[in-house]
Amino acid sequence: MMIDFLKPALMDDVLSISTQVSKIGGASIEMWQEIRRGDDALLTAKVRIAVVGGGKARRFPTEILAKLKTLAGSGPLEQGAAR
Repeated sequence: MMIDFLKPALMDDVLSISTQVSKIGGASIEMWQEIRRGDDALLTAKVRIAVVGGGKARRFPTEILAKLKTLAGSGPLEQGAAR
């Protein structure tokens, strides 16, 4: 995980969070995330998550992998505003 904290958020700020899938492997996924307050980027992050079971990497189930691949081509996912 790589995170760049660009500016602080303040109490009662309305924030929007965007997530974009950048790479999908058989057992892991890389995403780019951004937190914004209006036009100001407050945080950017590159996140890699993996499927693990019994201490070993496991492949994504076929139906989940298909849905992730659909999301990867759809552009940023807006996760709404948070207070």
